[in-house]
Amino acid sequence: MTIQDAMTRLLEVLNQRQFDALEAMIDEDCALDMPGGSRVIGPESVRNALSSVLIAQDAGFADAVIMTDASGQRGAVEATYSTGAGDRQGSFVVVVVLEWENDCFTRISLHLPHMG
Repeated sequence: MTIQDAMTRLLEVLNQRQFDALEAMIDEDCALDMPGGSRVIGPESVRNALSSVLIAQDAGFADAVIMTDASGQRGAVEATYSTGAGDRQGSFVVVVVLEWENDCFTRISLHLPHMG
């Protein structure tokens, strides 16, 4: 699977709340950097962090533009992040930066706009 295919699949998995499939796409030492500076490491921690945010905010990704580097190991997604619950209701532009190695994500950085 190419990084572009994996990034497309990642968004599908997150939108469909297939968190077992998410965990299977993540390297044992994968780091997830969340907005606000928190970092979690490992498949179970990444799954728990992303699932809690997506479920709490009733959020999903749409209108994604996927960009990758020539090596096929790094990429970024710019997408619309829509929320239906919590204090961040509405649609926002989100950027997700990813690293891919040996058919697994090794780093995921989620960047949301600061809403103050």
